[in-house]
Amino acid sequence: MASFRGTGTLALADGDTVPVTVDLRSRRDGERRVWGGTLHAADGGALLRVVGDTVALRLDIGEEGRVTVLRCDAAAGTGDVDGVGPSPI
Repeated sequence: MASFRGTGTLALADGDTVPVTVDLRSRRDGERRVWGGTLHAADGGALLRVVGDTVALRLDIGEEGRVTVLRCDAAAGTGDVDGVGPSPI
């Protein structure tokens, strides 16, 4: 399992983007990479709007995947995510 800490952007279905700081773990599952971890957004309300949704996560290092926001603490601006994409490392 590999770890990645850095920054990125959530691309929401309505066209909005939300800058985030991420702390992801990545592991291989067959031919794909599975991501899981937490993210932090200055706008916690934006995360609350997408709980349960699958959205694009574009990392500032050039990798992109799709994550589902599993739960969110809007007051703290943190959310737990799970998804797939290339290895961010």
